[in-house]
Amino acid sequence: MQQLVQRNREILTETVRMMDEEEREDSELRSRFREKWSRQPSASLAENLRKEVTKYKTILDTASGADQTVRQKFESHREAVVLLGKQVAEIQAAVPKAGALSPRVQGSQCVQDLRGLMEEVMTLKAEREVIERTLRENIADITGKFLKALKDFGDVDEETISEAHLRTEYGSVQTQVQESIGKQPGLVQRIAAASAQFEQLTGGQSVGEREGKLKELATGYDAFQQLQSNITEGIKFYNDLTPLLVRVQSKISDFVFARRTEKDDLLKDLQKTIANQPYVAPPENPQYQQQSRQPPQRPPPPQAAPRPPPPQQMAPPTAPPHASGAPPPHQMGGHPYHPQMPPAQSYQPYAPYGAPPPQPHPGYYQQPPPGPYYAPHPGAPYGQPPHPGMYGNPPAPYGQPPPGQYHPQQPYRPPPSHR
Repeated sequence: MQQLVQRNREILTETVRMMDEEEREDSELRSRFREKWSRQPSASLAENLRKEVTKYKTILDTASGADQTVRQKFESHREAVVLLGKQVAEIQAAVPKAGALSPRVQGSQCVQDLRGLMEEVMTLKAEREVIERTLRENIADITGKFLKALKDFGDVDEETISEAHLRTEYGSVQTQVQESIGKQPGLVQRIAAASAQFEQLTGGQSVGEREGKLKELATGYDAFQQLQSNITEGIKFYNDLTPLLVRVQSKISDFVFARRTEKDDLLKDLQKTIANQPYVAPPENPQYQQQSRQPPQRPPPPQAAPRPPPPQQMAPPTAPPHASGAPPPHQMGGHPYHPQMPPAQSYQPYAPYGAPPPQPHPGYYQQPPPGPYYAPHPGAPYGQPPHPGMYGNPPAPYGQPPPGQYHPQQPYRPPPSHR
């Protein structure tokens, strides 16, 4: 039965999941497309289906509560039911045995009364079995009386005709049932009184334990019969409920499929509508944004200073030798040192196109301008021109310095030798 319960719950859970997923998809697309999503919401369209699912869920919960009651009843009578399921020898061994009765006890009045009362119980039981068999065999058929009353009077009084027929056919049986029911209370009282006298006569300990165990087994047997009936009804109930849940699941599955097909068609229509819309130019930016995005005006180029005239070739001037005979500190190795002091230039934030390159700072060595291509001489480093004056190469003329900056340098002369 637990497998049937689990199966029904799985069907119901899957059904609810399909509905929730479809409703979630519809809500997401509705929030995305807003008024363009024109179909009916799933929450209102599936309202009746959700009510039906809720009804079956309530039925299943109620049945689960009944199953819990049956389980609790079984747990309360578990020991007796388990004992009744064993072999007869094991059951007899579990029931306490009464001690052997002495001849005095066996001939006592209470023992004779108990035996007579047990015979009356067996007689009463046999009478009730006969009455029950009579009621099952005699099936009342009063169709003819109904038809006769309808023919004679034009109307049928079902209650009056039925009561009259039952009194006629089952009057004697009713009397027997009432007499049997009336005998039972007095018989039970006499059995209880005789049993109390018998317990006092025999000591009562072993007899009481035996009777308690027998009562427990009898109660367990009755509980087992009820449990078996309840389980049979529960299995039938869940077997009948499964097709109903499958039918609801199939109905909701068709609903979800139809809604998703409708969703796909509506999405295609929306895509076509968006694709067929004419192109709309984006709005122009406000005037203040346009002005802020314009580049700043370029400042006028500064006036370039007039270039000095090109240097003139002139013969190296001669100078008198130094009195000390030592070479001046600014001459190195026979090469004249001729630093240039360009005129100071103002700072230019933007170098205009075609403006002369900036002059180096005074005091730094200025790289000479590129001259004509010199073929490398054998023995000279690669890419370096030959030294002026070597191998017939005339020395380069001195550049004319700007006026007012410094005096021209004198050529180096070797000091006089002191002999």
